[in-house]
Amino acid sequence: MKHKKFYDELYKSVVYAVYGTADECEKWVKKKFNQELNIDRFWQASCVELLENEGYVVWLEDNKNFYALLHECVHLTGRILKNMDVNKDLIKNDEHIAYYLEFWFRKLWRFFGNLKK
Repeated sequence: MKHKKFYDELYKSVVYAVYGTADECEKWVKKKFNQELNIDRFWQASCVELLENEGYVVWLEDNKNFYALLHECVHLTGRILKNMDVNKDLIKNDEHIAYYLEFWFRKLWRFFGNLKK
């Protein structure tokens, strides 16, 4: 299992990128944050909000799954903006959302995409 911590200065958000099995991710979160995760074994990726404003975990089982990461980055972007009480009207704010999604996707893909299996 591999992981890396990322920080966003704009919204003061911490995101942990985690690569490994669901079991490894759950054990790491339990050890580091004392939080239980129940990742559905059907999925190969997940975005989880940690308790007590500890941040977010973006987990991928297949680090080359570009599409799964994009999907999870949509969840991540939405959760961060919602928690920061940014206006949720997509029609008026789609450019802001698109740029913020791109910010997280680029950052996380650089990590996941460069890992060796």
